[in-house]
Amino acid sequence: MKINLDKTVEFPSDELYALAELSLKFSTLEKRIEELCPNSRERSLAITNLQQALLWVQASISWNAERGEDNADN
Repeated sequence: MKINLDKTVEFPSDELYALAELSLKFSTLEKRIEELCPNSRERSLAITNLQQALLWVQASISWNAERGEDNADN
């Protein structure tokens, strides 16, 4: 698959809302992990995987908006 980095994707307001809402929830969870878990490799891995999950959530919303797909069950 070729990704066109020059293309601008315009998001409908519901996708922008979803991105903002999920980013806030992921950020809140990351802060709680930092508060509750001791500084360790496991905590670092938990945060890294949480950040990766957010990346995939953002990619899913972005790619679907680019293709004009709705949020149907896949």
